[in-house]
Amino acid sequence: CKEEGWSSYWSSSNSRGFNGVATFARDGLVVSASCDVFQDEELDREGRCIVTEVASQPQNVVVFNVYVPTSGRGYCKMPFKMKYLRRLREKMSEVRAKGKHV
Repeated sequence: CKEEGWSSYWSSSNSRGFNGVATFARDGLVVSASCDVFQDEELDREGRCIVTEVASQPQNVVVFNVYVPTSGRGYCKMPFKMKYLRRLREKMSEVRAKGKHV
């Protein structure tokens, strides 16, 4: 999808049945974008997160666009969900430790 004046960044799943996420921003505002957020095949393969650094004043902002995993019926996927949320928190903390706004 290309709308004039806008850029789009996508993270999609390698598996059928998963949705993925997309971020849209005005042309020229995105400094960087990545869908290989965790550098972990298990956590990245479902296309659940994309991180974009957006130019802003007085300081750039890092946006985590996230589709959080479900707990599943009977909480069968709760361990995966908690692992995902822990790693997400770690990644956000890493970005903040570099002095960036999340």
